[in-house]
Amino acid sequence: MYIVLLWFTHVSRSNARPTQFQKYYPQDDSIGLYFFAEDISKYASSSYKALLKCLVDYDLALRGNLGGIELLIFSSHLLPNSSQYWNGLLFLWGVFKESARN
Repeated sequence: MYIVLLWFTHVSRSNARPTQFQKYYPQDDSIGLYFFAEDISKYASSSYKALLKCLVDYDLALRGNLGGIELLIFSSHLLPNSSQYWNGLLFLWGVFKESARN
């Protein structure tokens, strides 16, 4: 078993948005990964909820890099209304994007 630590930076959501989201808003099938708190009881008092609030309030995304592939993480409030909530709560979701080449 390998343990991989990913470091993320917060960035303006508009600067992190993948090209396909420039014309079209993300849909359910845009999601590469879902990120949930450990269980529902952890949402109310966790850093997960604080992170979600920060992303929404300041219009941010998280950007990480894994071997030349970016992992971009967003709040579910960006998804269509019917997909924004899991058990009545916002959640984090991510997409993979090839890193920009220098």
